[in-house]
Amino acid sequence: QQTGFAAFYARVGTTYDRYLVARSIVEGEAELYAELAILDSRGEQLDPAVLERTIAEQKRAALQGYAGVEDACALADRFLPYPFGLDYVLGAYQAGGSDAIDQLYSSPPSSTRELAYGFGAKEPFGGSWNEDGELAAAAVPVLPEQYDGLGTFFMGSWLVNAFIERELPAPSYELDEPVRSALRADALSLYYRTDTETPLAVWRLRFADQA
Repeated sequence: QQTGFAAFYARVGTTYDRYLVARSIVEGEAELYAELAILDSRGEQLDPAVLERTIAEQKRAALQGYAGVEDACALADRFLPYPFGLDYVLGAYQAGGSDAIDQLYSSPPSSTRELAYGFGAKEPFGGSWNEDGELAAAAVPVLPEQYDGLGTFFMGSWLVNAFIERELPAPSYELDEPVRSALRADALSLYYRTDTETPLAVWRLRFADQA
């Protein structure tokens, strides 16, 4: 099974955004089956409405907790996969049982935005987030020669939303609809300035009303 998970991550996780999707499916499935096992041991049945309320609280707690971490990019996979993955996998389970969960490994969500909208939703702009080079051709800035490029990464709407929440004076700890519906692509480029030995990050965003 570990080999299967490794192949799944390698196939799906072609950007950081899509890695978070893969991690969410794996962890969401584990969370759901653990919940079902606990209920079965008590002789109880799953009440989706009760679990959905719990998930909603966990989502808010995840965004609130994430707002307080320093290494935001590196630690995103400790906050997003569990409540958001569980919510998505629960939707699949309600739609088609364990078989529908199994199908998520062959046809997972294409982005964290699609994941956050819930099971059955599709990317509003079609295709996968940044997968076909959306924004990439114009995304990498041309800087003076003292800047060494370290790479460009596609982070996805969940991380963009979370970073915005971190900067708000009164954060809502919710997924903001303008980010979910209007943000089309992103590209985070990292650089190291050799003469001053300092890092630089340039994060470019494209919205739906931009060419």
